[in-house]
Amino acid sequence: MKIKANLILIIMTLFSALLTVWLVNVYVNTRISNTNQEIEQKYAMFADEQEICDVVVCSADISAGAVIGKEDVMVLKINRKTICDANIISDPAQVINQRAQYKMYKGEWIVPERVHNVSKISTVMGQDKRAFRLWLDQTSGLIGLVEPGSMVDVLAVVPGASRQQKVSKIVLQNIRVLAVANRIVQNNSAAENMLDNSRDQKKKQSNTPKATTVTLEVTPEQALGLALVMESGKIHLALRDSKNQEVMESFSILTLDTLLQKGEEASNKISDTENIPQENTADMTHFEKADNEVGNK
Repeated sequence: MKIKANLILIIMTLFSALLTVWLVNVYVNTRISNTNQEIEQKYAMFADEQEICDVVVCSADISAGAVIGKEDVMVLKINRKTICDANIISDPAQVINQRAQYKMYKGEWIVPERVHNVSKISTVMGQDKRAFRLWLDQTSGLIGLVEPGSMVDVLAVVPGASRQQKVSKIVLQNIRVLAVANRIVQNNSAAENMLDNSRDQKKKQSNTPKATTVTLEVTPEQALGLALVMESGKIHLALRDSKNQEVMESFSILTLDTLLQKGEEASNKISDTENIPQENTADMTHFEKADNEVGNK
């Protein structure tokens, strides 16, 4: 009887212990669930107040020219008010399988100017042509004006004979723009192009970047010239009328001294014209009339 009583006591003790563990587990899980719900509610309220948005960033260092994979990116929740560049990427699918244009580091935000799809560029590029990418900022102009398919002239400002002297010259004419940032020229119909341009115009008006990249369609020789100019000076783009395909054979090199001299000569001509006395003009008119009368006789 004593052994049986001890066995019952042990069973009751184990049952009580298991019941206690189960109750504690239920209590802990309930508290965790309630805490998670409170956190989600507070986060939702915070997100509504702070305008939280998704931003795709690098989860690891990405080398220039490397194809971006799923493991290379992650999504962070960022307060939109702290974002300087409105042209951010919130969907990882927009960058996965794209090629990195520059080296990017872990934690860096991925923007469209940092990636490009070479295969799409090659499908719209002419035979024996090269795609040459330039960096375009607000000082270079044309941001928001130049579009894929636009025709531009390339202007170079490089050092002159002396260090303080700079000269400018048109180095390339009537060059087609293949892409602006990640937007590539499309081989669509006229109606589709009008629709795409309308969409791009609305998007451009709402989010105009402070800087972007422009990809030009050039020959290998022109690409060498652009690379040389970029190393020694600065490049600017001048937008052309799409109907104007005229290519001038030669352009003179313009210096600041030449520009000032031309301005001074123009001012002198204007001042000389204004300083002609009215009576002299009247006399000249009188003599001209006399000559005409003699001629008529």
